[in-house]
Amino acid sequence: YSEGTEFVNTALEQFASEQRQISYLDCSEPFLTANGTLIRRDAMPDAQHPNAHGLSMLAACLRAGLQDIFPGHER
Repeated sequence: YSEGTEFVNTALEQFASEQRQISYLDCSEPFLTANGTLIRRDAMPDAQHPNAHGLSMLAACLRAGLQDIFPGHER
């Protein structure tokens, strides 16, 4: 996890906040170690691509985010 990634995420969040029909969802937290600076290798072994465990974590984050945007549309 790098300053460049943080910069891009902040810019995307700012852009989304200025748009009516765009939401920003940050799903990085589950992939970071407790101190928030390193990528968890059990979820993303090469620090770029999630494995099956990482994809499961990403799906859970996306599901929660979509439920916030579209309440009452759970499956």
